[in-house]
Amino acid sequence: MLAACFALNMFGRGLGDTYVVFLLPLEREYGWTRSQLTSVYSIYLLMHGVTSPLVGLVFDRVGPRWVYSTGLACMCAAFFLAAGLANLWQFYLFVGGMVGVGVSLTGMVPGSALIARWYRERLSSAIGIAFSAAGVGTIIFVPLTQYLVGHYDWRLAYRVLGGALLVLVPIVAFMLPWQRFYAGHPERAQAAKLKPGEDGWTLRKAMRTRLYWGLCQVFFFTATAMFTVIVQLVAFFVDVGFSPITAASAYGALGLMSAASVMGSGFTSDRFGYRQTVTVTFIGTAAGMGEPHGRRAARRDRQHERDAFGAAVVRLAEHRRECGGLEPVDGHEKGLCRTREGGGATGHEYGRRRAHRRDVKPRVLRVSERVGDRFARERHLERERGFGRR
Repeated sequence: MLAACFALNMFGRGLGDTYVVFLLPLEREYGWTRSQLTSVYSIYLLMHGVTSPLVGLVFDRVGPRWVYSTGLACMCAAFFLAAGLANLWQFYLFVGGMVGVGVSLTGMVPGSALIARWYRERLSSAIGIAFSAAGVGTIIFVPLTQYLVGHYDWRLAYRVLGGALLVLVPIVAFMLPWQRFYAGHPERAQAAKLKPGEDGWTLRKAMRTRLYWGLCQVFFFTATAMFTVIVQLVAFFVDVGFSPITAASAYGALGLMSAASVMGSGFTSDRFGYRQTVTVTFIGTAAGMGEPHGRRAARRDRQHERDAFGAAVVRLAEHRRECGGLEPVDGHEKGLCRTREGGGATGHEYGRRRAHRRDVKPRVLRVSERVGDRFARERHLERERGFGRR
């Protein structure tokens, strides 16, 4: 049962996240903006979230067989239709809407309902294993999809993924023992029976607790912080110069880390408790999201230091010009600091020499040269105006 939930969640979430690979090919072919294309992924996530409560109701009424089979069939149809789409609204409807519904039907809502019927003492570990399937699916399907897009065509890639789902649908519908899965473990089913006079948990009763709304906030803000960034990763890596397959592999590595952390959180929750595990994971998430901002601030500080160094170079060069030129430090500098009419080195020449002496990067070298030339020209113009007034 746990293996079946893992595999179906892997196919659902893994294939749903392959849209990040199609972002750039669609942008190049149709000329749609990046915001328009990422809106398809937003609709996919929105449909996934909105339909999840309804999936629980459908699961209680018709059972897991039809829930999982319908979800896979929905994704299969969406992928085959996507291969022939040409309008943006069609991608919103089929890739965003239908795939979102399919992922909900094959995701962790029915999976959690089944796992809870079989596990009690190690429930957190079992749920962690099933949840980690999303990361494993990303590892497998995102690089595979990028290979198909890079070597063939994005339309063929959609057809191949749709064909894989078409093969999987009859297997899930007719070959898995869903009645046994739905019945649950005999001991667990006996313990779950209510005694006379007891009331079980209902949605209305759960919504009156602080824990329920706390969990809603945790899932909402975590998803907002993560998925607004994740959808852009493959396109960003390609834009900065990485090859598409490298970008997709990096995205897959993210799925690998996600699978390991989700699986590990289940075990640590059973061993150390829920609050401790949640606290550590959110500290790690916040550190990972904030680390690029820290790097950007450090780069800005270094740039300010380089600009200050360039300005100091200019001032020193002007001082040399005003003093009629000073003796160079060594023979090599004498060759570099050629004198002009005033007898002193220009800001460009002296800035270049000082940048070399301090082993500054070429970017800083160019900055100091440009700043030196600019200030030297301005100072020269000021002097000419002064001589004219005299």
